[in-house]
Amino acid sequence: LHQRLPAPSSQDEIAHLTSVLNGMFDRLQRSFDQVTRFTSDASHELRTPLALMRAEAESALNAPNSAPDQRELCANVIKQCLQLSQIVDGLLFLSRADNRHLALEQETVDLTSLVRELREDAEILALPLNLALQCNLPSELQVRGDRRLLSRALMNLIDNAIRYNRAGGAVVISALVHHETAVLTIRSNGNGIFGEAKEKVFDRFYRGDSFSGDVAAGHGLGLSIAREIARAHNGDVTLLRSDRQWTEFCMTLPIANDSERMQGHTSTDPSVRQTYPDATPHGSRT
Repeated sequence: LHQRLPAPSSQDEIAHLTSVLNGMFDRLQRSFDQVTRFTSDASHELRTPLALMRAEAESALNAPNSAPDQRELCANVIKQCLQLSQIVDGLLFLSRADNRHLALEQETVDLTSLVRELREDAEILALPLNLALQCNLPSELQVRGDRRLLSRALMNLIDNAIRYNRAGGAVVISALVHHETAVLTIRSNGNGIFGEAKEKVFDRFYRGDSFSGDVAAGHGLGLSIAREIARAHNGDVTLLRSDRQWTEFCMTLPIANDSERMQGHTSTDPSVRQTYPDATPHGSRT
């Protein structure tokens, strides 16, 4: 939306069409900026009252001599506040991504080590469905990026694989290097994603049906956030395959070159802190 057609020097139909198209792009850009600003402002404004509501509910929950029904009510309020806070934080994150304002704390990150760290949490999430968790990983797979954000993206993909799985199913996490690119795939069993759902799976707030046929729990922001994080690192997240047996998502990231690997941990050089504009731009999704 930031690009415009060059205006021709002639005053003919092509010049008129160019002017009309550039005007349309201007209006689209203004509309997009307004939506982004509203999302960011609303998210900021909601964080404080939600924090205060949660604090008041926790105070009431811990008050002496409170009745059991009051304690249950306060516990429910706290739970809802936490869910709303997660939605607000997700929207604020996506708003920053839309504005290309994601700040990356660049360091060398071993994806193999990162997945192994996340596996313990994944196994806990997988317990209710008795899922088998399998990892096929190289000894190390180093990329250059923000460890915290990459961890969030990977956990979102793993959580999605667990949430939309069937009881007794499996989650398989694999990784390899292909043409200077780290390729990490997460496969899971389930009903599969078909038809229009394939086009909507990365839409914000979209939630498909779980294996039981009910709308799955969650907020519908996890895959969107994972993809924006990957794109901020010059990578991407795509739906690689989905059928009655397996659904497979793929995250690609550029591998760290030799000089980057030598840098090791986070640099103290302020120039290392990068923002989204330094990444390769991708098309925006409305």
